[in-house]
Parts: sequence; structure tokens; C-alpha cells
Amino acid sequence: MVKSIYLDFEPLFHKKFLMRSSANEFKILPLANPSFDREQIDINEIRKLSALGLDQCPPEDRAVAWLCLLNIYPKDPLQWGSVKKEITKSYWAFVKDNEMEDWHTKNFPNQMQIVNFQLKRNDVMGIIHGDIVRTGRTIFFLPADPIPTDQPVCEADEFMYQFGRHARRLERVLYTFASLNVGLGYMQGFNELVIPFYYVFYMALPFLNNDVELLEALTFQCLQTLLTETPLHELYTTTDQSSIIIHRLGEFTSLTSKHLPEVSRIIETLKIHPILYCFRWFNLLFCQEHDLPDIITIWDDLFAHFDTLIEFEFYIGLGHLNEIKSTLTPTNYGDTISALQNMPEGMDLKKVLLFANKCWDIDHKVSPLAGVMRMFGKK
Repeated sequence: MVKSIYLDFEPLFHKKFLMRSSANEFKILPLANPSFDREQIDINEIRKLSALGLDQCPPEDRAVAWLCLLNIYPKDPLQWGSVKKEITKSYWAFVKDNEMEDWHTKNFPNQMQIVNFQLKRNDVMGIIHGDIVRTGRTIFFLPADPIPTDQPVCEADEFMYQFGRHARRLERVLYTFASLNVGLGYMQGFNELVIPFYYVFYMALPFLNNDVELLEALTFQCLQTLLTETPLHELYTTTDQSSIIIHRLGEFTSLTSKHLPEVSRIIETLKIHPILYCFRWFNLLFCQEHDLPDIITIWDDLFAHFDTLIEFEFYIGLGHLNEIKSTLTPTNYGDTISALQNMPEGMDLKKVLLFANKCWDIDHKVSPLAGVMRMFGKK
């Protein structure tokens, strides 16, 4: 028998979550609860609210919004309890098959002999482990969670050891993904994509009843959905299929020519191929361009357009170009390519997303009034 969502979350929802200051007022959770006039979540309103970021909402709002927008949580919230149980059960069964149940208790130095991983695919874990170590700049946004059973073997390992349990859980998610998706396996860059999911759910951990096993299972499910149910995997194709990537980048070049003709002219004059600056924007969903808190703001808007994710992220690319256009000059290749490859700190993401949505609305024939109303979260 499926539990009511109210029974599933009642102690937290009523006693803790709703006792917030007005600055952190819930906007998503009320839309995800049944009401007298509807039995399903208001997914369209969730999309509207997510379109320009959920930074002013409590972390639980973002966690629920992402699960709904990625179609992981069904439209009937009364089914969420059973869905969570099934996701958790399936994920941990895969973990058991890989003999990794205690992986989060193991300490490893940054530089590791792969034979010491003692897994079926030590080579895969060797790559994953190295990539997670190199993603330290993102992991450091999480609270420290060291594994108390060991000490770093050298000073260079000390910082990463403070985040040991996070690192092991992320490695386990990526290894599980690779073992289940033989066609994709593990590719460098997946380490960048998994951390925002993990971070969002960790920040909302009380909403998950502080269940880290559920947190890890949801992180896996989101990564699985992102890479297998959108065309994003096309941007991770092998060399013999590189024409797909070139074609995709050509679509972005056409959009730039239409919406930012002066920027397009400068880039064409200097013969700067898009693969030199924006390919990593799109296959990493901007993860290397911003700090983690800014990345998840961009992802709010991306997931609001989840059914057209690749197409819409090109518009977010336009928003980035629009913000740096004054730094591009047709007579200086070095300065221009540097500006394209290195986004300035403190970029106003609100402006980036506003421009992206404005161009999207123009191309998809959304009326100006409807576009403005959506920007302000109005129906």
C-alpha cells in the first residue's frame, strides 16, 4: 500500500520545513502536494519558477523541483514514497553486485595503485578516483566529512581526506553507472556532472530523513536520467562519431549569428572554432565555468527545459556571450580567445538567464507578455 505523501513527510514538512523566514518561503513544495482542486503536481508552475533559478528558495524546494523536472518523481505525489523505495532498492542491489557496500569507509591516497582498489574493473575506478580528486574545487563546497579510520599518507592528501566520505560515495555512483551502461561506460566529465546532484540532495538531507543511502541512490538516478534520457551523451561520442558534435556546435554558431551578430562577426573574423571555447560549456553543462552555487542556478533553468535540454543550453551559451561581448575584439585573437575560454568571476547569472529565455521565447514564438509574466513567476 502506497503511503500518503503527508504521512511520508509529515513530521518534517509541518514542524520544520514550513517554519522558515519569509526570505526562504517555500514555492515548490506547495505545488508538489495534492490540493482540493488538483491531485497531481503543478509541473508547469514548477517549470516557470525554476526558469530563472531557485536561489531564494529553501534547498528542499530545489531538490523536489529537480526530481519532478527530470521525471523521476511521478506527477502523482502519492506515489513518491514507493518510487523512492524502488530507486533505493535497485541502486543498492547494483552496489552489492559490485561488492562496494563498504566503499564509503575506505580511505585512499590521491595517487593510488589501481590494484589496491580490489574491484572487478580496477582500471575504471582508477580513472574515476583520479577525476574525483581533481574535482576537489567543487567538492570543497560540501561540509567536511572525513573517514575517521585513517590519516592522510602525505600533506598533499590532507585536504581531500577531509571530504573522504563524499569522495567515496561519488566514486561509487560513477562506478555503478559505468558498470550498468556498458555502451557509455565512464567518460571524463561525468565526474563534473554528478557533483551538483549530490550537492543539491545533501543540502536537502533533512527532507530525505537524513538518509544518505537515499541521497546516493537519487544522485545515481539523476545522473542516469541525464545521460541516458537526453541527447547529452551525443557530446561524449567517440572520434568516429565526432561529426555529431560538429553538427551540434554548428547549431550554436547559427544561433549566435542570429541573436548576437556582432559577436558572431568577431569570432568568424578571428576564425575561432566553437570547439575551442564552447564545447566544454555544453558537454559539462557549464560546470567548469562557475562555482558550484552558480552551476545549480543554471541547472534550475536547464531542467525547466529538460525535454529540450541540449537545445536550451545553447541559449544559455548565448547569455554568456552576451555578458562578455564587450571584451571581444576583431583585432586581437589572444584577448578574445582568452575571454571566451575564461568566464569572469562574479558574472551576473540573472542577466545570463534573462537573455537566454528572451532569445528562446523569440525563436519559439512565445508572446512578449507571456515571456514577461513567466520571468516574474506569474501565470
